[in-house]
Amino acid sequence: MIKKLQRKFIKIAMISFGFVLFLIIGAINFMNFYQMIHRTDHILNVLAENNGKFPRIEKEKKKPVKPNIMMEMGIHFTEETPYETRYFIVKWNRDQQIEEINTGHIAAISSKEAQEYALKVMETGKKKGYMDQYKFLLIEKEDAFLLIFLDCHQELFMVAFVCFWSCIIMIISLMIVFVLVFIFSKRAIKPVAESIEKQKQFISDAGHEIKTPITIISANVDVLELLEGENEWILSIRHQIKRLTELVQGLLNMAKMEEQEKLEFVRFCMNDLVKKEAEVFEVLAQAEEKEIKINIDSEVWCVGEEKSIQQLINILLDNAIKYSNKRSDIEITVRQQKKGIRLEIENIGEDVPVEELDKLFDRFYRMDSSRARETGGYGIGLAMAKAIVERHKGKIWAESTDRNKIKFIVLF
Repeated sequence: MIKKLQRKFIKIAMISFGFVLFLIIGAINFMNFYQMIHRTDHILNVLAENNGKFPRIEKEKKKPVKPNIMMEMGIHFTEETPYETRYFIVKWNRDQQIEEINTGHIAAISSKEAQEYALKVMETGKKKGYMDQYKFLLIEKEDAFLLIFLDCHQELFMVAFVCFWSCIIMIISLMIVFVLVFIFSKRAIKPVAESIEKQKQFISDAGHEIKTPITIISANVDVLELLEGENEWILSIRHQIKRLTELVQGLLNMAKMEEQEKLEFVRFCMNDLVKKEAEVFEVLAQAEEKEIKINIDSEVWCVGEEKSIQQLINILLDNAIKYSNKRSDIEITVRQQKKGIRLEIENIGEDVPVEELDKLFDRFYRMDSSRARETGGYGIGLAMAKAIVERHKGKIWAESTDRNKIKFIVLF
């Protein structure tokens, strides 16, 4: 249980840190990409407004440049911007005849290649987009078409560079944090672990200590019965001794189950196990005018600890018989599914509110205390059933159906 708590602590810590780190890295890369898109779009628009050229930028003497939002987004034109920007333009008239090709601002593209790029854009029918590493913008004028290509190689490289290394940093950070959380998780859950260990030790010690006075009381009752004969007082004492014995045994079984670290899994036939347990409870069911009905697939094989699964079926059948109405049926259904085995035990009893269904598996929880005393329930059985299922990596829950039917479903 301590290891399970430690794993859960590590899982929650890593998911939380990973989510926050993912948001930070994602926001950084998004803003970087957005800035690149915004800057290249702005440059293309400036070139489009000036017929494929940069406007002349005059130096402002003795006047400092004030920072603004455009500068913060990386869009700031200076007299060096035209020399830093690589682009080429292609212009053709309404008759689809090329009038001008200007590759003077780029060294990697010849006039022939510029014409080929222009023809490809014309075939796509798009007015803006990407063609290889070049971002293009098609401007329709009164007498001609102007196509501007902007080299975005450096910008795309920087976006990819930042994205790659930010992901590497994120992975390394997650690994470092995982190691640190793993190392310090034991110290973090140490108070809880000590509390759980003390609780288990108390239950174990108290259970064994209570066994001794119960044995003595039982022996004294036997002597009184020999001397005085059987009477209602002696029968009442015996009934209470039996209840205490069952309670103590249940607590000890819970403690023993939590201490057991590994289960010995074997492959066994679920059909035989269910039928065997049903036969054991058949006499008890008949005494209360109840009938156990079994509905099982032809062959259902289970991999698990047979003794624990047997105890699980025992608990659920005992619970169904105790809390079902007289002259009612108890239905057991076992199905082989793709993801495992589905076990259902259904009985007709008192109506259980939906909000109370999950609480049925809590320790010492009893929805109706008076009836629980009559049937001898302590609220331990279903808690043990849940512990058995969880140790088999399965799920257990209760459903309230029509006509006061309650169904316990196990998947493992």
